[in-house]
Amino acid sequence: MSVTDWSTTPAANATADPTIRAQDGASARALPELVRGVMAKTAALALDQGGALVTSGTGNAYVVTTNSGVTKIAPGVSLSFWADRDNTGEPTLNVDGAGPQRWLGADGLFLPPGSIQEGLLYTVAFAGAVPGSLPAWRMVGGGGAGLSAAGIAFDFSGTLAERAQYDAQPKGKTFLAIADTPLGPSWVLYLKRSSAFADWSTGLPIKASPAQSTADAQAAADAAAAERANAEAQVALAQSQARAADAARTLAEQQAGVSAQQAGVAATQAGRASASAVEAAYLASLVGALSYDMGSLDQPSDGSANFDFGAL
Repeated sequence: MSVTDWSTTPAANATADPTIRAQDGASARALPELVRGVMAKTAALALDQGGALVTSGTGNAYVVTTNSGVTKIAPGVSLSFWADRDNTGEPTLNVDGAGPQRWLGADGLFLPPGSIQEGLLYTVAFAGAVPGSLPAWRMVGGGGAGLSAAGIAFDFSGTLAERAQYDAQPKGKTFLAIADTPLGPSWVLYLKRSSAFADWSTGLPIKASPAQSTADAQAAADAAAAERANAEAQVALAQSQARAADAARTLAEQQAGVSAQQAGVAATQAGRASASAVEAAYLASLVGALSYDMGSLDQPSDGSANFDFGAL
């Protein structure tokens, strides 16, 4: 029996703890024993909440034995203890043999491997009536799985089978299904597509840890940046090729202009040659019409080169 079994109603405490007799009409001789009993219970609670406990157990099944002797795990029970080992998967916590309960982060999510570390002090509180969550031990003041910090919001969480408890939720509500796998926690996000009963969307898988999700997101961003850089390089190459094509076209147009000029000059020269040929043909016809018989011409007796055309 521990302080957590006591009632906030004074009358109910008359028989709440058999180790402390607080019934009406008790003998005055019982008062010192009663006070000592209250002091002992208070000291035990101080030890349980002040970091005097150390976990035991094996693997991811953590065990804590309190000084108070908790007999009922209920909302409001809080403990502080030192972890004796790191977790490698989803952890559970068994307090005073009450049975293993899930040990979650402050945000209500399973703790990824390495969230619990040997030699560190942890404070947990039992949450049994938190909206959108199932009974479990939760860390106090941090130690969450970090999905909210990673930008992933949700309304409810639990195992996929536990999603049925929220089938009547209205449109737009979200449920994060969590399962423990050999590779670590598996997270799948579901969206309520309408207010119809159990009308959930297809699950959207999330990586096994926020760190992995962040790493994958960074890798995707790096890949996108590389693709963008490659695309920009291809655009630059295409622009360079276009400029080269424009330069080649301009050069070809200039060469075509020179060729046209040269063709014009050649045409002009051909025209002139044709005119000269016509003139030559005309002169030739004139020469042919004048048939001189040079042999009938008498050369003057004085030996001069002046022929006497009068003899013709």
